[in-house]
Amino acid sequence: FNLTHEATGELIRHSDQSFVNFFENFRRKGYLNHTQVIIMADHGMHFIVGRLPLVPDDSRYQERYLPLFVYVTPKNIPKTNLRMLKRNQQYFVNHHDTYATLKSLAVGRRAGAEGLKDYAYLYEPVPQGRDCADDSEGVTYVECWCHNDISKFYAQKNQHG
Repeated sequence: FNLTHEATGELIRHSDQSFVNFFENFRRKGYLNHTQVIIMADHGMHFIVGRLPLVPDDSRYQERYLPLFVYVTPKNIPKTNLRMLKRNQQYFVNHHDTYATLKSLAVGRRAGAEGLKDYAYLYEPVPQGRDCADDSEGVTYVECWCHNDISKFYAQKNQHG
């Protein structure tokens, strides 16, 4: 989908009903009872930023600069998995964790993300120490800018492009 790479919102406006129809049909046929839906993108929706009301902080930019991650769980998700997802939403989770989860689901057992260390299956506890504190190893201001001084985010963003 290349719907959010324009500034007016016209493309998404004309696509909304197609998405509604797709997901309604998916639900009606019962697929959502046993299917995990994950929508990911390198950034949020650009067109929405210009339409948001002015706010006293930089939170409106979260939609624009942070990766988009929408996760819809199946209706029959085990309670332990749901409990772990709710717990993990309070911790730093990234797309490498999502990769490890998707791979595990695809092969039907816990599978690591080769070449990547310390990434969690999202139905397990996220490793401790990965948060937006200044001393967290491997977590950058680009990933955590909304929790820190915004000038540090822009400095690192400008340094890495």
